[in-house]
Amino acid sequence: MSVKLGRRGQMHMLEVLMLATLFTSAVNVAVISLPAGDANQVGDETLQQQGMELLALLDSWTPTNVTVAQEYHNSTLAFWLASGNTTALQSYLDGGLPAAASYHLTGTHGGSTEILVDRGMPTGTVNIAFRLVWTDGELWELKLKTWYGSREAT
Repeated sequence: MSVKLGRRGQMHMLEVLMLATLFTSAVNVAVISLPAGDANQVGDETLQQQGMELLALLDSWTPTNVTVAQEYHNSTLAFWLASGNTTALQSYLDGGLPAAASYHLTGTHGGSTEILVDRGMPTGTVNIAFRLVWTDGELWELKLKTWYGSREAT
């Protein structure tokens, strides 16, 4: 009789272990498969970081013309701002940001703010990247607002 009880105990223990394994596996699959609640936040932070990097890279990008490079302290961004080359700014940002991202670039200098590039109306979370640039005796405060949404042509 004690042999039968021992086997029943072993079988019961195996059943408990099997259920625990199945439950743990189901929880692991659910955790791996379900999106995280902050998945959009990670995408927004990436978009903000890309905006900061694009402005910094353009500011440190040396113009090919030596005279222009010297005059604008080796900054293509300063040169484009001074010359009002918003078409080049738009092309640069269009190529550097994801196609699913829209943006709005403004520049404040000399007490006034102007829209440099406008590529859509903000929807959802808006990220802001800043850059200060010295050009033609003025300090420019650039503000690049980015968000995920359709990019409108200007």
